[in-house]
Amino acid sequence: MLLFYVVVGVIRCPVCRQECRQIDLVDNYFVKDTSEAPSSSDEKSEQVCTSCEDNASAVGFCVECGEWLCKTCIEAHQRVKFTKDHLIRKKEDVSESVGASGQRPVFCPVHKQEQLKLFCETCDRLTCRDCQLLEHKEHRYQFLEEAFQNQKGAIENLLAKLLEKKNYVHFAATQVQNRIKEVNETNKRVEQEIKVAIFTLINEINKKGKSLLQQLENVTKERQMKLLQQQNDITGLSRQVKHVMNFTNWAIASGSSTALLYSKRLITFQLRHILKARCDPVPAANGAIRFHCDPTFWAKNVVNLGNLVIESKPAPGYTPNVVVGQVPPGTNHISKTPGQINLAQLRLQHMQQQVYAQKHQQLQQMRMQQPPAPVPTTTTTTQQHPRQAAPQMLQQQPPRLISVQTMQRGNMNCGAFQAHQMRLAQNAARIPGIPRHSGPQYSMMQPHLQRQVCLELHFTQTQGMLDPFP
Repeated sequence: MLLFYVVVGVIRCPVCRQECRQIDLVDNYFVKDTSEAPSSSDEKSEQVCTSCEDNASAVGFCVECGEWLCKTCIEAHQRVKFTKDHLIRKKEDVSESVGASGQRPVFCPVHKQEQLKLFCETCDRLTCRDCQLLEHKEHRYQFLEEAFQNQKGAIENLLAKLLEKKNYVHFAATQVQNRIKEVNETNKRVEQEIKVAIFTLINEINKKGKSLLQQLENVTKERQMKLLQQQNDITGLSRQVKHVMNFTNWAIASGSSTALLYSKRLITFQLRHILKARCDPVPAANGAIRFHCDPTFWAKNVVNLGNLVIESKPAPGYTPNVVVGQVPPGTNHISKTPGQINLAQLRLQHMQQQVYAQKHQQLQQMRMQQPPAPVPTTTTTTQQHPRQAAPQMLQQQPPRLISVQTMQRGNMNCGAFQAHQMRLAQNAARIPGIPRHSGPQYSMMQPHLQRQVCLELHFTQTQGMLDPFP
């Protein structure tokens, strides 16, 4: 039974969950034929009249109507104008094929007395004799049995292709299930590693350990949601494929040529629709998740507690890797291989942040205390500030204990920091004190660019102070 859906005029199949419009529904002649056909010759001998409700024993069979008639109905059948010319055979003369097939003739909706005995190849529909001579004149047509054999072969070819599609869908579903299992196993393994690491440290490290667990949980949930969504899509497609295959096999096995040809357009449409449905057998790529930690290093320096490294495999057609927790471009982030970051590098990163904060505070104070000044004056002041604040920056405490780093395959090398210094040197030409070759001068630059400029000036003017740092 079909259930009405929220949209008016649209219903949903309870088996495959496919929606269709009410105007696209066709009569199921397979059910009509099988429900009214006798099951054996014994039932034929006990056949009752199907034209009336008296359950009288049938004595004849109307070939045109396809109904068993009792004596009273035969007399009425021969009196009515529309049925008096019908051929009525005696019960004993009815062949086994007529009694067993149970195919009721389908009459033309336009010409009520004419059966649909022809199949118009041009219009792809059943026609009667009058329709073929009038509306379908000069169209190519076939007789019922000939068209049944041809269309049956075409539908069987589509069904064979759909069988291949079914195997393809099953393979995709298996791949997704394996990826889900892999995500769960990775989650348990990495979670255990993180817990073993953070339970041996102090409360501050426990707090950062919880943040690592939260980050891992977020990544796992995101991947699970993507894979579960793909699994649901594949399950729905598999349900539709199974339903269409079962119905098509049943329609072919029923042997009802009239019903098959009458429903041929809908059946072939559904088969082609399922064949065109997209099914990606490759689930979303799961990058390896590892927790980098060194127990011997913890005792010497708790600053390097560990790093949650999350690999993201690039999607097809997209080269760069998307790494969770990646630092936005423009910030002075030192890219190093996990385990190679030392205190000097972390202190240098912290100093860069302090330079930017102090310079920004100085600019705010100057704006509040002094009237608007020319652009060169403001930029000169900002250039001298890093040298004055350098001794104070060296006294600052180290940054936070746990650092979450990102890494991409094939991009972990020791030259990352050197390339970063080269970018700083290139940006030195854009400091506010030096006039630009074209365009107006700007007193306020982007935060990350200002921080890079101040750090470069600090490197060139205080060489002896920063010699211990890499």
